[in-house]
Amino acid sequence: TRNRRRKLRVKYGITLFDYKTRVDEQGGLCAICQLPAPLVIDHAHQPGPTVIRGLLCQGCNLGLGAFRDAPAVLLRAADYLRVVA
Repeated sequence: TRNRRRKLRVKYGITLFDYKTRVDEQGGLCAICQLPAPLVIDHAHQPGPTVIRGLLCQGCNLGLGAFRDAPAVLLRAADYLRVVA
């Protein structure tokens, strides 16, 4: 699709072939939960050129955003789950 190719090029600086190569490299699985799902591009939210971290399912991508991409917050959440579970 033309719109998808354009978005990949403009927003992330990659081609559809690059995206499909990344999907193949990850075995079609989310980099976090390792489940097969439609994969979205996860990128660092920082100034400067876009840095692609990997491909995630929508749920994991939204989860990282909810934790503000902050490793310390994610670690506290993991500790919380270990104590409460």
